[in-house]
Amino acid sequence: MTGTMRSSGIEAIGDVPWGTHFCVFYHTRQDLIDVIVPFFKAGLESGEFCMCVTSEPFTKADVKRQMARAIPGFDQYLNSGQMDVMGYNEWYAIDGVFNSDRVLNGWVEKLRKARERGFSGLRLTGNTFWLEKTGWKAFMDYEDAINKVIGQHNMIAMCTYSLQRCDASDILDVVGTHEFALTRREGEWKIVESVGFKETKEALKSSEAKFRALFEGAGMAMFVAEVATGHIVDCNRKAEELIGRPREEIIGLHQTQLHPAGMAEKQREQFARHVRGIIIDNDEALVQHRDGRVIPVIVNAAPLEVNGRQIMIGFFLDNTGRKRAEKALEEAKTQAELYLDLMSHDINNMHQIALGYLELAKELPPGPLKDEMIEKPVEVLQRSARLIKNVRKMQKFHEGAFQTTDINVAKLLADVRREFGAVPGKTIRLDLNGHDHCIVRGNELLHDIFANLVSNAIRHTGDRADIGISLDVVNNDMGRCCQVSVEDDGPGIPDELKESIFNRLLKSTAKTRGMGLGLYLVKSLVDSYGGRVWVEDRIKGDHRKGARFVVMLPVIG
Repeated sequence: MTGTMRSSGIEAIGDVPWGTHFCVFYHTRQDLIDVIVPFFKAGLESGEFCMCVTSEPFTKADVKRQMARAIPGFDQYLNSGQMDVMGYNEWYAIDGVFNSDRVLNGWVEKLRKARERGFSGLRLTGNTFWLEKTGWKAFMDYEDAINKVIGQHNMIAMCTYSLQRCDASDILDVVGTHEFALTRREGEWKIVESVGFKETKEALKSSEAKFRALFEGAGMAMFVAEVATGHIVDCNRKAEELIGRPREEIIGLHQTQLHPAGMAEKQREQFARHVRGIIIDNDEALVQHRDGRVIPVIVNAAPLEVNGRQIMIGFFLDNTGRKRAEKALEEAKTQAELYLDLMSHDINNMHQIALGYLELAKELPPGPLKDEMIEKPVEVLQRSARLIKNVRKMQKFHEGAFQTTDINVAKLLADVRREFGAVPGKTIRLDLNGHDHCIVRGNELLHDIFANLVSNAIRHTGDRADIGISLDVVNNDMGRCCQVSVEDDGPGIPDELKESIFNRLLKSTAKTRGMGLGLYLVKSLVDSYGGRVWVEDRIKGDHRKGARFVVMLPVIG
């Protein structure tokens, strides 16, 4: 999650993030020397644990000799255990047998031990010259599987393949299981990368950047720790402020080191309880500021699985002035639960779907189906971006960033009808019932209420649907009100879900989660305008004939 950039040591590549898995096609022994030596030189100088698995034509003795020539103090790196060099028969093919699970688990264990010893991550390379054709498919399956392992850890992996032992089909297999390939052409190293894969990867990066902005903009300190080790892998700006340390110092600390001396055992026990799923709401704790101050905090934490990685996310709220903080605490807890729900379900699931399409695309030959598999992740990530945009709007709304003004609901509905009127297969009707001027007090987010309702009607109905928007002016216990109805002839909403769909933070079902954040945003806004919103059956008593959402807002003047 940190997105930390590391020097690859290879000029043609430059800096790469943790989780990078690439390959090198080489012709000669000198080619191997030219990439392996600078690759490990950069890793050793950056405080990483480095591991080189060798084979002909660049043996274990060759590697050590070349490293010693190029890297000052190389023997010290070897003797301290920061650098490990071994033959392929000591790692890949022990007793002549290649076992994918053993090798994959071995890398993770090497990383765990390296992190315990204070190294920032694992940098590794393996030469495949030993690999025979009979074991090719099993090794390609391993290369595909290791993508999922490396991508979720502080690892950088470089796999080297001899062009003398690869035919055209083999090269395609190798490129398809790595992020990019490096090969020497006319004396210069060049990167080879699929254009479609690159574009989709950029879309993923964009979505992650937007989520990073949401993480950094949170109004409370947030720490992310690995469940397996207890070490902190990420934090936000509020966390830096809380304990008076920069992110670079916080990352790598054990979670117990956030607290005063003498409390380590208690905090270790609390962390273990959270890992077991025992929820401790508003747990009171103390954190140690860099200047020596001990700060009382309220902690909410929960374990999550993000892309296969077990993490713990903790929300810390400064509790120095408890009486003043009581209201803020409740709001922060609500926001924390919302963030947890988004990270553990919506955003994580969307990214998993996108990655699933990419996995399918990698296996397909060029053609329309492959193009479609590359386009699909972009659509999923656009939905993720809309979700993040809604959360940011809610943040700005709670901060009072939007100015209220008089708004004509009739004109607003006409704008919404125009915005969605061209959706294929969906008929959207607007009936103002003669109320061309229905003025309410609101802000620019009033448009989002009706846009969300119409958008939901479009998404949750079939290929063809009839959607109606109507405006009436009514008198009730609220006084004179604008009543807006948005109805559809889709599958409808069962009675037991009619209340919960507006509350994102309830323990909801898959159906109510499918409504996304939109309805939670709708209700929050309507409540702030002094109005009401509810859902009812389009045909009374039969929810299967469609749903009708009703918004009631007080008229002014």
